[in-house]
Amino acid sequence: MSTNAKWIIGLLVAIVIGLVVGLYIVSGDSGNSGTTITEPAPTTAPTTTAAPTTTTTPTTTPTSTTSGGGGGGGGGIPVP
Repeated sequence: MSTNAKWIIGLLVAIVIGLVVGLYIVSGDSGNSGTTITEPAPTTAPTTTAAPTTTTTPTTTPTSTTSGGGGGGGGGIPVP
C-alpha cells in the first residue's frame, strides 16, 4: 500500500472518530447545563418635551363705507 493511501485512510479514521466523539457529547447533553442566558433590558429612547409655540392672529378693524344714495328698489312687495 502506498504512503498516500495510508495518510488518507488515517485521516478518514480520525474524522470518523471525531464525529463519533462529537455525537456522543451532543447526545449526552441534557440541555440543563445550569447556565442561564439573560437578555438585556430594552432601552427606551429619551423623551423630550417641546417648548410651547404661540401663534398670534392679526386683528383687523372693520371699515365701513357709505355710499351716497341707494335710491331704487321700489318694486318689492310691502310687508304689512
